[in-house]
Parts: sequence; structure tokens; C-alpha cells
Amino acid sequence: MNTTNLSNHTEVKTEFFVEDVIQSYIWKIVPLFMIITGIIGNILSILVLTRRQHIRKYTSSVYLTGLAVTDILVLCVGLLRQWVLHVFNWDFREYSEVACKLHIFLTYLAIDFSAWILVAVTIERVMLVLIPQQAKEKCTKHVAIVIMITILLFLFCLNSHLMFGMGDSSLDIVDNTTINKCYPQYQAYNYFYDYIWPWVDYTKFCILPFTILLCGNILIATKVINQKRRIQSKINPTKGEGSNRKYYFSSMNITLFILNSVFLICNTPISIYLIGYAHWSENSTPKESAILDLVWSVCNILMYLNNTVDFFLYCLSGTEFRREAKLLLCFELKFKHKNQPNNTFKRATINSIQSESMA
Repeated sequence: MNTTNLSNHTEVKTEFFVEDVIQSYIWKIVPLFMIITGIIGNILSILVLTRRQHIRKYTSSVYLTGLAVTDILVLCVGLLRQWVLHVFNWDFREYSEVACKLHIFLTYLAIDFSAWILVAVTIERVMLVLIPQQAKEKCTKHVAIVIMITILLFLFCLNSHLMFGMGDSSLDIVDNTTINKCYPQYQAYNYFYDYIWPWVDYTKFCILPFTILLCGNILIATKVINQKRRIQSKINPTKGEGSNRKYYFSSMNITLFILNSVFLICNTPISIYLIGYAHWSENSTPKESAILDLVWSVCNILMYLNNTVDFFLYCLSGTEFRREAKLLLCFELKFKHKNQPNNTFKRATINSIQSESMA
């Protein structure tokens, strides 16, 4: 996603509106809270997903761990830049031409990679539903790592033009001071960046991934519903390891559905904005420019919200993940109470987990 501050293309403002005040407060207050919450949540996700063998053995945990790491990178590279820009009036990208090229490239790469990790884990779940025997042999942790590296290399090549086309060739003079700006360096590239690249970006970041995610979710839901009907027509299977696997599988499907839905809700607005900005901003009045800036801030916050809330979505929808998160927190408390003679906390935790498993 294009996270360049598009308002920089306009002249220095001499008139301010209420929309300017609102978007200024949004940028100064909301991002810091999201960065802290998102980093802590994603770190907790990594700890939970890599903590115990019975959850680490699922290849989905490899993808979700990669997603958590990527989300941290998105928040630190993208959202942190916006917060520093509006609070301290300093832009990472204007530090040097290398910083301009590298930062905008990493921002696109990290945000795209986050989306396509969701695609990869969804395709894996579809395979496990439709062809379970073959999928168990092919969908291994090693294969998951290879797939993520392949996706990363492909996105690296697809976004590499930013390293050559962007730079500080455009200069603004403000109060007799020359300020470097991170703009397209060539006129032809400027047209490509404003009118063609947003459609390419929207396709690779939103349309194509969500189409795959939607189709995958429909296939999974259809198969699960048919399975339930067949099971209900027979004698209930005895509870055991197979029952636990089926329960985790259903929980994982719900988690994926929620992740995909939040992805669409959070990222569609900014995709539409970037496609329409070049047309909306042309010959716009100062008031209309202020409105566009406000909409831009809201769209950005929504986009980065997708990289902030994954831990809470896992806890909300994933029974296995929620149980492991409880165990992780309980382990810290148990460590503090390890010298208690009766060890009541440990027994209470085990009884609670056993009761939840029987429910």
C-alpha cells in the first residue's frame, strides 16, 4: 500500500480548517497506542505459537508466526514514520535519498507480505479439507518456510521499481530552506506512480488476495458443513485425540474467517482512496484538500489496525490459542508462586483447563 503522505504534493497551507485539526490529533494520539499494543500483542502471539509442541506441530503456526513478525515490521516501518512525522515534524524518508528509497520499498514489501501470508495459510487449510491425506504429506513446516521465502522474493521483485523510481529529485523551498522530498524522480514514472501503480497495488494487495481468501473460506465452510451432517447421521465418535484435532481444525477455520474479514474491512478504504486521489485532488479547493487529508488519516489508521489486532482476534476465535495464552500467563504467575507449599495455583490452573476441555 502506498503510504506516502499524499498531501505533500500540495502547496504549503496558508489556511486551516477543522478537518486539519482533527486529522492532526488522530496522527498524534492514535498511532502511538496502536504501535505499543500491536508490538506487545504480536510478541505474545509469537510466544504462544512457538511455546508448546502440540501447537508448534501445526504448519499453520509457522505462517501465523511469520505474520506476527511481519506485522511488527509494518508497525515499526510504516505507522511509526507517520507518528514521528506529525509529532516531531521529521520524516524518515527525507533524511537522504537512500532512506527515501529503502523506507518506501520496505513499507510496500512488509504490507504485501502480510496479506499473502494469509493467502498461503488459507490455501493450506483448503488442501487439508479437500485432500487431507495428500496435504498431510505435502503441507509440512519445511514446505511452509519455503513458500514464505518464495512469496517474499516475488514481492521483492514486484516492488523493486520503487528503489529506482523514487528519490529526492523534487525540492521544496520553505522559509528560504531547501527541503528534500521523497517523490518520483522522472515525469514518466510520476504518471505511472499516480495512475497505474495504484491499480497494480490494489490488485496485488487487496483484490487478488481477498478473492483467494473468499473462495478458500467458501470451500472450507462447505466441506465442514457437509462433514457435520454426515457425522450427525452416525453414532458420535468417542472423545480422544481425533476429537481434539477436529475441534482445533474448526477453531482454526473460524480464526481464518475472522482474519480475512478484518483484512478486507481495514484495507479496502485506503485502496479506494489511492485509486481516486489523483482525480479527487486535481483542482481541489483548500477545504476539499483538508477533507482529503482527514480521510487519508482515517484510511491509514484502519489499514494499520489490521496489523495491530491479530493477537486479540486469535484469543477471540481460537480455542487452542486462547488456552495456550492462558497457560503462558499462568506460567509467569506460577513461577512467582513456585515456593508455595501446597502449589494450589497449579492445581487450580489444571482443573480449569480440564473443565474447559470437557465443556
